Amino acid sequence: MKTILITGNGFNYMINEWINNLPDEKITELNLGSKEAIKIEINQITILWQKFNDIFTEIKKNLPQLNEEELIRLIYSVIELFSNLPGLEKILDRNKIEELKTLFDSFLLDKIREIAEEFRNHHESTGYKNLKKLFPSFGKKFNDLIDSKKSDFFNIFTTNYDGLLDTLLTGNPRGFIFHDGFSHFNEHLLTISEENINFNKLICHIHGSYLYKRQFGYTYKLKNNLNNSEPIMVFNNPDFKEQIINRDNVLARYYHILL
Repeated sequence: MKTILITGNGFNYMINEWINNLPDEKITELNLGSKEAIKIEINQITILWQKFNDIFTEIKKNLPQLNEEELIRLIYSVIELFSNLPGLEKILDRNKIEELKTLFDSFLLDKIREIAEEFRNHHESTGYKNLKKLFPSFGKKFNDLIDSKKSDFFNIFTTNYDGLLDTLLTGNPRGFIFHDGFSHFNEHLLTISEENINFNKLICHIHGSYLYKRQFGYTYKLKNNLNNSEPIMVFNNPDFKEQIINRDNVLARYYHILL
């Protein structure tokens, strides 16, 4: 039997409710500071995705001659172009490359990178660590529940860019219970693997992640939470998200599993 769970930003709000319902003594006992400070940090991660709306609004002001569909296609064409810059630099004059970068970086790519960097900084902050300390047995209990239901394949599809759910779905003291389909590629990158995509417990970031990097038209996952200059994050009018997902090798593979 195959079971699919779909989760989104509402899950992060639910985490804050869990924290709110914890006894104050537990927070004190774990020496994690104030409950309110922990909730604020989780909330900051939860609302980060809304900044993409601000980007889209700003671009629309700069390019009023384009309709929404044309604008979305332009955005992702630019992202695709910049993922191929290492190759373009070998055949195009450097001045031409700089002209392209100047044209688009200021109002598009820099802003996407800034948001991805905020996600990355939260990953490095105490928020993720505190979450694991507060709910250390979440992963084990969730895994035991799945096993008790005798499900051969349990797939989680999340539309969130962050790693809060991934953090909770770990065993003790370490180790991920769910795979995301990636395996070793080189020193800094992981690549989607057909062998791992068939793992019986799979988590799929269907809208991308600040850890996903586009390079030569192919999506990889960064190791060790490195800085990401070409993050893959699907944002725009919901009517066009399916098209964008199907253009990406990793997201399209996830989407095929969902269907």
